[in-house]
Amino acid sequence: IRRVDTKELQIKRDFAAGNAIVNLQFGIDRPDPLGDDGIHIVNACLTKGCPWLTTLWLSDNAISHIGAQVLGEGLARHESVTDISLSNNPIRSDGLQALCAALGGSECPLTKLDVSTCQILRLPFEMVDLDNLKIVVMEDNNILFPSREVLSRGITAIFEFLEERRNLQDASTPARSDPSRGTTPNLKTSTSGRRMLLPEPSGNHPLDAMG
Repeated sequence: IRRVDTKELQIKRDFAAGNAIVNLQFGIDRPDPLGDDGIHIVNACLTKGCPWLTTLWLSDNAISHIGAQVLGEGLARHESVTDISLSNNPIRSDGLQALCAALGGSECPLTKLDVSTCQILRLPFEMVDLDNLKIVVMEDNNILFPSREVLSRGITAIFEFLEERRNLQDASTPARSDPSRGTTPNLKTSTSGRRMLLPEPSGNHPLDAMG
């Protein structure tokens, strides 16, 4: 059996096992990281349907921004996954944006997202569209936007900032305005206070002061 076939069979076997948690983290029992090609297989498994699945661990798998987008497309058609870990994958800011854009307004009830050590410099506006998202783990990313001051105030403040900035950007973009009224349609301007960040173990990251 070719190595790519071995990877595909292993992923399909894990999804077919009927477990609520599918652990595809790179480790001793997985000699090769999934990579973006492996995420295409994950996408196919999610699309085919596995309603028992609630948790998907994908840490340390050399997943890029391309893989993050493919994953988001699969998750957008899934109605039971609530917990995803993408820690230590170089998805970067573009990957996080693509993932959030795919999940925003979808049926996926994601409540926890771990993107620690993912080379993220900027949080995307699309994060505020994940209505069920309550816990975000973002440690060990050199996040430059929002600023350290905003990040230090916690996840509710972060989401409110992102939504406010997006509204301002939309208001200043002619293509988004309503020519018949000469004004920009009102957008929602607040989020609930139910979101949170997990505490930082090292205390060296901008998100360690949660207030």
